[in-house]
Amino acid sequence: MHDPEKFQQETIKAITDLQNMLAQNQSRLLAQSAVLRAVLTQIHPDRIHQVIEEFDTGVDQLAAQLDPKYQRPKYWEEWAELLQDLQERMKKAQPPA
Repeated sequence: MHDPEKFQQETIKAITDLQNMLAQNQSRLLAQSAVLRAVLTQIHPDRIHQVIEEFDTGVDQLAAQLDPKYQRPKYWEEWAELLQDLQERMKKAQPPA
């Protein structure tokens, strides 16, 4: 027979586990984003185009391994835009040759 109380407890535990996993993943992503932003500012301006090319290649390779129903391009496109913006800022900050 179906025990509603047990079902409710199992459901609450499953939701709590998912919330904990989400919080862990968000915290890890936040830390990785901070590290990446710090590292990117240390790259020589003449090399940023290589980072962009490697990023594009890496995203394509990793996305191919992810089931399309789970792909969310808008999130990795945000990083592509960040890299492009960084490249523009670096170009503007360079002293004239």
